[in-house]
Amino acid sequence: MPTSLFRTSVAMLLTGLLLLALPACQQTAGPGGGPRVAAEEGVRVKALYERAKKLDAEGKYAAAERDLREAAGVVERATGGDSLQTAFALSALADQNMNVANFAEAERHLDRAMKIGERLRGAQHPDIAEFLRKQFNLAMLLGRFDEADILAQRYVEIVRRSFGPKHPFVGRGLGQRAAALDQLEKYEAAEPIRLEALDIAQNAWGAEHLDTAAALIGLARTYAAGGRADEAAGIVRRANAIVLAVTKGEGRDYAAALNQQGEAELAAGLYADAKASLSRGLAAALTVFGPGHPETGFSLLALGVAESRLGEFDAGRTHMAGGIDLIRAAHTDGHPAYATALLRQAEAYRINGQGAEAEIFVEKAEAIRKRLIRLGSTI
Repeated sequence: MPTSLFRTSVAMLLTGLLLLALPACQQTAGPGGGPRVAAEEGVRVKALYERAKKLDAEGKYAAAERDLREAAGVVERATGGDSLQTAFALSALADQNMNVANFAEAERHLDRAMKIGERLRGAQHPDIAEFLRKQFNLAMLLGRFDEADILAQRYVEIVRRSFGPKHPFVGRGLGQRAAALDQLEKYEAAEPIRLEALDIAQNAWGAEHLDTAAALIGLARTYAAGGRADEAAGIVRRANAIVLAVTKGEGRDYAAALNQQGEAELAAGLYADAKASLSRGLAAALTVFGPGHPETGFSLLALGVAESRLGEFDAGRTHMAGGIDLIRAAHTDGHPAYATALLRQAEAYRINGQGAEAEIFVEKAEAIRKRLIRLGSTI
């Protein structure tokens, strides 16, 4: 799946892990957190986490996964496995497991992290919310949307109790729950949740902040999925005006914002506008991410869809093929992101009257979906 305007990547968690691993690395134990990594191992763990952050930012997810697996092993051996450091290391590894379709491993690591966390912190501690958030992400990838809704509700309950009802973490959890409801096609239930998340963001950060823009994008997604494409397009433009003011037209958030706007314009049937936005988004992605990054792949794919809608099928086919190759290389061909890319390619081929070719892509995507459903029912 495309990393949206406000993708929560492994980088944030890794920053926290570095804080766990290094400032206290001289200690033999931490209050309520179990044994600590000693100084020598801490240096090695820090190096692995830093390299994993860099690889993740470059879209080299398999390489990042290898580093995080090694780091988790170092932490576990150093602490005996019964520590918060181990739990967070497993959680970080699970992030990259999900990126490369190692979903069974991700489930196993998150279950273990949760058990360690609940034993050391209790079931209502805010540390547990981080593990719940990862479990939510996994459930969404595997199509277990009812379960995802329950996990999001538990996350909201914990952070609301810990930080208060207007804390940004509450808004983030509400956005997660609304995303699950969107997938369950419960758009009327999702809308007030989105509006509450937007209110929290505006109160916490003000009208001109990236988190406020993120809440607006979430609301637009609910409206678009519920058939309110015109309203969604207007909200996306409002969000992107915020992003432009904050980023000054530079950086990852700006590149992603252009693609968000193009996607909304596609949904609203504004194909010429979408092509213009997505062309600018691709140029920004090439500058920010580079030509081999999966985010550039999603930009290429979306632009190809817009071009196909405008009857420019040769250009669209070229862009889509390049985008799909990048997405497949980063996420592997068993990931739902690859299935989504195939379905978009099928859509474009149908537009051009090539129904037989479109069905080939649909069949490939359906095979991925069925494998995920089978996997999701067994892990």
